[in-house]
Amino acid sequence: MRNSDKNIGNEFENEFEKSLRSLGYLFPCSDDEVDFFEDNFEIEAVPDHFPKAVEIIRKPKRTLNLTHNKDETKWSENLGRVARNGKGFSPEVLKKMKEDRDNAEKGDE
Repeated sequence: MRNSDKNIGNEFENEFEKSLRSLGYLFPCSDDEVDFFEDNFEIEAVPDHFPKAVEIIRKPKRTLNLTHNKDETKWSENLGRVARNGKGFSPEVLKKMKEDRDNAEKGDE
């Protein structure tokens, strides 16, 4: 890409961002933009049935408990064979795969 093409791309992106910001589709980044927004847009009250920001922040963090399915592992290993037109893996590839799997289980990746 030529420098002039990059400049045109940057100029377009800057103008596009300014346009989105002026229409209220992006958060204001400066005091002037906040003032402009407040002067030109109606700020609506948040409906009562919406949770308050503090309530959202105070919620406990959730974790997903994913189980490992052995059938899925066998199935995904077979995909590699299918990708090789049904041929098996060479001993070198099997060795590398085992090393990678062992490292991943140890957390060395």
